[in-house]
Amino acid sequence: MHARLSLGLAVLGLLVAALGTAFAAGSGGTRTDFYLSHEADPALPRLSVRFDGVIYALSITGGKYRVFPVMIEYPPGSSQIALSQDEDAFTVVADGRQVRGILDLAHADPAMWDGLDARLRQALLYPAAIAPDEARIIYVLAPAAEIPSMPTSFLYAIKSLGRSLELVRPAPMAD
Repeated sequence: MHARLSLGLAVLGLLVAALGTAFAAGSGGTRTDFYLSHEADPALPRLSVRFDGVIYALSITGGKYRVFPVMIEYPPGSSQIALSQDEDAFTVVADGRQVRGILDLAHADPAMWDGLDARLRQALLYPAAIAPDEARIIYVLAPAAEIPSMPTSFLYAIKSLGRSLELVRPAPMAD
């Protein structure tokens, strides 16, 4: 059991490092991007989920979870947006099913949380707020067994906004 948890934690560490590198590089032949559809209100945050399709297919954190890095970019001139790990919800839509994401791993899986080092715990903490003109990545985990294929979209309900935001795959660009 301990060896399996250690392997899972190593996979999580490699995945977080790989995803950070992919974000920083801004390229990656197999990366799949999901973006927030355009909202009428420019004060709403822009959201995106970006990950490499190959890494997604090969990595399952701790043998249990898929990891979705969510970039939140909050426009300048807006007021701070409050977040709540208890009242916000992130949903992965795949194979016609909606799967609830995990925003608070410490509560959802204490054994896995206890096995993480301080750096990974800090990276996985759900922030209490996003300031105007701030860009931040949050990591959402979801049960791998319930998401066998690539997601078709995501829903992110932020209580303080009073609504859900949908992230969809952009239409292919014409040649």
